[in-house]
Amino acid sequence: MPRTPRIIGPADATTLAGDEGFEFVLLPVEVWTRRVAVRVGCVEAETTRELSDAYDVTIQQARPGTFPRNPATDVLYRVTVELSDDVGTAYQPGGGHGPGWDGMTGIRWLVEHSFHPAPPPDARVLVVRASVSGRETARLEFPL
Repeated sequence: MPRTPRIIGPADATTLAGDEGFEFVLLPVEVWTRRVAVRVGCVEAETTRELSDAYDVTIQQARPGTFPRNPATDVLYRVTVELSDDVGTAYQPGGGHGPGWDGMTGIRWLVEHSFHPAPPPDARVLVVRASVSGRETARLEFPL
């Protein structure tokens, strides 16, 4: 029988750090049957609006069938994420997705980091560590 993911926290977006005018937040962490999904976003502000507006122009000027590199990629991947738990599980990065864009709302300031395996049944706490531009900025513990 399929299982829906468990949301283990945070309940609301939690600030991880600011860096060069960008504020990074951790969104609710999802525990799936075989993986953990950790989403990091960038709070919409003047810096994000300026990049999004400039990218809209770049897209309009691009050759048909081409998609210029999304500037949010370089911004959002300043944040690196690592997982651990209270029983020593070795979590490995296993994919995810980067920021997107659409003609109506502009850049999608969100990335998902996927880790495997899912926490084992005997784990009681999942620890999410985030670093921004190489310096650790947050260590958050979530009960399983």
